[in-house]
Amino acid sequence: MLIVSTISASCNVAGKDDYANVAEDICGCVNSKSEDISEGMKTAIIDAVETGQEMEASVDAYATENPDQAIKDGVAMMELGERIEGCIADLEIKYKDLYSNESDEEIERRLLEALKKNDKCKWTHALIKSEMQAN
Repeated sequence: MLIVSTISASCNVAGKDDYANVAEDICGCVNSKSEDISEGMKTAIIDAVETGQEMEASVDAYATENPDQAIKDGVAMMELGERIEGCIADLEIKYKDLYSNESDEEIERRLLEALKKNDKCKWTHALIKSEMQAN
């Protein structure tokens, strides 16, 4: 995760509020760049992450009931990484002076925790958590 390396390599020690602010900004980035993904697809992914259900099963169930939209969502999901690169790069610059001597795993855990606490960030939380679980 790009922002994790930014926090790890910067200068001012990150505190609880910093994690909340970084999470809010990451969330804003992801939400603004994923507006063309349907709420149904987002809900399927969020539900899978929150319940521990297999992601593939949840997405397949959604796709079975909404095949045309699922195809559009799939294309949008494949393009999402490229679309968020610019705003993530901006966030890396914004937080370049933020530092933590914690491990990358601890930074990821604290960011996920901050995302989970923010109701506007369920989608971003689900995406990042599922990406971490896949790696």
